[in-house]
Amino acid sequence: MKKIIVLILLFTLFSSVNAQRKPPVELVEIASGELQWPGGKGIVLKTFYLGRTEVTAQQYCDFLNAAGIGGKIPVVKAPGRDVEWFSECCSPIEYNGAKWIPKMIPIVTGKGFAGSPVSAGNYPMGSVSWYGANAFCEFYGGRLPSEAEWEYAARGGKDNPNAAKEIYAGSNDIDLVAWYGENSNSPGSSHLSEGDPPGMKLRAPPGTHPVGLKKPNYIGLYDMCGNVTEWCAGFIDYPKEGGEHNGKWRPGTTEPTYYKAARGGAFWLSRGSQTISDRYAYLIRISPSGAVATTQSGLGFRFACDKK
Repeated sequence: MKKIIVLILLFTLFSSVNAQRKPPVELVEIASGELQWPGGKGIVLKTFYLGRTEVTAQQYCDFLNAAGIGGKIPVVKAPGRDVEWFSECCSPIEYNGAKWIPKMIPIVTGKGFAGSPVSAGNYPMGSVSWYGANAFCEFYGGRLPSEAEWEYAARGGKDNPNAAKEIYAGSNDIDLVAWYGENSNSPGSSHLSEGDPPGMKLRAPPGTHPVGLKKPNYIGLYDMCGNVTEWCAGFIDYPKEGGEHNGKWRPGTTEPTYYKAARGGAFWLSRGSQTISDRYAYLIRISPSGAVATTQSGLGFRFACDKK
């Protein structure tokens, strides 16, 4: 009994400390309202907060250093295989022997070549697994958004008069609001993806851009479409291994599938995969076929929390 009481007290103290930490992200209050889900089902959402931008490399470094995480990347004991919080090779951060810092990364210049390295501090934190994204949010007393919350916010909340008409978050002109496959190799893009070394190709490959450069949506959120795909909290029903999903998407379910939901397109995807309604399913543990958890360079996240 004493052990149980002690554990409860420790958990309560830890949760209290988390709630008191101020997240290093600017938050936007998303007023309560209803999202019309495909099929005519309305989902009522309570007021919550969402990061104005995707979590950046500098913010993730601040988290790791504040949490006392040394040079060894934490792993999660997922079924079948340990999963790292993030992939060091393709993420925009590194450990310098004393603390985590943003990498100096090659970027694309006006001539299309990889130019002089710059700090990745204001670029989105990519190559992060669901566990690494969730750890950041929990450390600051928050969470990842649900799919319904993400889409509701992307559409501009309850007062956007164009919510039902917008194809992308903030506009029907994708180039105004998103970094995607056809424009993300423009000056300023990073070169963190797998492939040839920087400068080896005449036309530089697509990459991420610093957050907040494009036009925001109706409620002031940046990069809700494009740049990096954003992890969501819930599982997705994706039962056919290596094949098409069966259409039975269940936002917010706790069913122990192999996939978590992600939204928002990415820098390497075409314009047809960047819409507000596009949905993705990414592995969070080893699957029956041997596929492993996803930590690709185009996967990032956004901080969310409840209104107290």
